[in-house]
Parts: sequence; structure tokens; C-alpha cells
Amino acid sequence: MPYEPEPELIERLRAEIPESPGVRLGRLIRRGIEFEDALAINESAEMVRIVEKILDDSRLSPKAVSAAMINDFRGRGIQPLFENAVEVARVIEAKPELPREVYQEAVVER
Repeated sequence: MPYEPEPELIERLRAEIPESPGVRLGRLIRRGIEFEDALAINESAEMVRIVEKILDDSRLSPKAVSAAMINDFRGRGIQPLFENAVEVARVIEAKPELPREVYQEAVVER
């Protein structure tokens, strides 16, 4: 006799399954992030969340965000907290005007 699970059980189990990396990768690419950059960002689901938050809440280009997150944060082994995404966006926006040392210090603090 076939078993038909309750709809509530199905929804609860779906909520517990993490999002697949392929789904995140596709979303990054659709947002304008180049494939290679999207692959690097997608290594961390938390990094994807931060990048998406920055893209949603700022006028920064996908290229500027991905370059900063890959080179300045990930490249230094820094994983910013999602709660600091607004501050991270401000640091990235200010990068062209900041002396290199000041920018690097701001990255480490985020």
C-alpha cells in the first residue's frame, strides 16, 4: 500500500533541506556576476547571502561586489557576517577614495 505523507510533513522537510549550490550559482549569474566569480563566491552559502544583500541594497555593480568579495575578503580568509552586509557595502563603495591601507584595515574590521 503506497504511503502518502501529510502536506505539513513535506513542507517541513523541504524547509530543512539546504539550497543546492547549483541554484545559488544560477542566481548569481542571473544577477550579472561572471561565471568564474560566481563559482568562487558560491563556495560559501553565507558569502552568497552577503553578495545578494549588497546587490539588493546598494547601487554597486555586480563586478565591483564580486571583485571585492573575492579579492579583498575571501582572498584574505575573511568571511564577513551577514549582519554586516550594509557596512561591507559602504566599505566597497568607498574603496576608490580611500588610501589602500585604510581600505585594507576597514576590510579586516568587517
